[in-house]
Amino acid sequence: MQHPAPNSIAAHENWFGCPVRFGANLDAILFSRETLAQPNILGDEGISRYLISHLDAELAEIAEAVPLVAQTRDAIAQSLSEGAPNMEKIARSLGFSARSFHRRLSEHGMSFQTLTEETRRQLAEGLLRDEQHTLAEIAFLTGFSEQSSFTRAFKRWLGTTPASYRRDYLHK
Repeated sequence: MQHPAPNSIAAHENWFGCPVRFGANLDAILFSRETLAQPNILGDEGISRYLISHLDAELAEIAEAVPLVAQTRDAIAQSLSEGAPNMEKIARSLGFSARSFHRRLSEHGMSFQTLTEETRRQLAEGLLRDEQHTLAEIAFLTGFSEQSSFTRAFKRWLGTTPASYRRDYLHK
């Protein structure tokens, strides 16, 4: 799960019947190869063929989207210490014009603004889990010119202040 872990994950692990990890890069359920190789004894073979072909098509689209989205996230993260990321500069660094970059992200249901916000949030959460950096440093590293702007954004993202998030995380 992408979101932070609740105070107790026992209910989640009981529900899914397996370990559940929080703070990941994406929401996903991973199945072992053995589980996937099991025959579908209850399903209709025609429906199964249809669903498998549909799933294959969807997976092909995801496989194509991941590199662009991942590259964009990396480029955003690297440029954050210089302030708010510039879409034109990042598009150029990835080999796109601004228009084609915007269009490619839109094809995958993403916008540069959304990716920037998600990257900032994920980076901030990770940095707050470590006491190595001050809140002012984290604000700078996540592209905010002032700590107060960072605090307002963080409160909008997670409903709590960065200081409270860090305190709660470190005292679990």
